[in-house]
Amino acid sequence: MVLDPIERYPDVEFPIEVSHNPTIVQFPSGKTWACAGSHVMQVPTGTTREDLRQWMKWELRRPQYEIVEIKGSRGTSTKSGEILTHARCGATVPASSGVASVSI
Repeated sequence: MVLDPIERYPDVEFPIEVSHNPTIVQFPSGKTWACAGSHVMQVPTGTTREDLRQWMKWELRRPQYEIVEIKGSRGTSTKSGEILTHARCGATVPASSGVASVSI
């Protein structure tokens, strides 16, 4: 029988704040784990995502969009549409496939 994580890890203050959307993984051995980024903890079998809220705290990240203007070789400019800015690395990726990548 697997203990509740609060009992299993008495030196940890729950819920722990995690940076990624957590998932529940059950291995063929029968052990069940909650994983969120670099945080991994064994949880009781039958644990649901609703149960995870007592052990992990997370928020779904919202993408950040910006409208940028791109000047062509003829000097004309057009709005490129939405450019998705990644929060972690600062790189940009076009939100639509018809727009070239632009560094902001």
